[in-house]
Amino acid sequence: MVWFTYDSRYSPAIWAVSFAVANIVAFSLGFYEASLDKYPMSVFIVLCITYFLGFLANFLLGLLIPRPPNQAIGEPFTSAGSLNLTDKSETDKKTNP
Repeated sequence: MVWFTYDSRYSPAIWAVSFAVANIVAFSLGFYEASLDKYPMSVFIVLCITYFLGFLANFLLGLLIPRPPNQAIGEPFTSAGSLNLTDKSETDKKTNP
């Protein structure tokens, strides 16, 4: 079994840059107004842009710089399989008379 993971070393930096870029985009689009009644909407817009840019950047980073898969730890499957569910394994055959 293979477990796939992603490289999370750059994730905090990606989210910080995404937040900064989201603030710049929101300011340039005019969402920062002087009135306090539009402040919650500007915060919502900044958070939406931050999540979009952060997920997009992490996705692209995972595509461009993939990590090798980690192999699951355990014993390999060495015995022959059987479709007959009433068959006993080799250890059960030896212990039961």
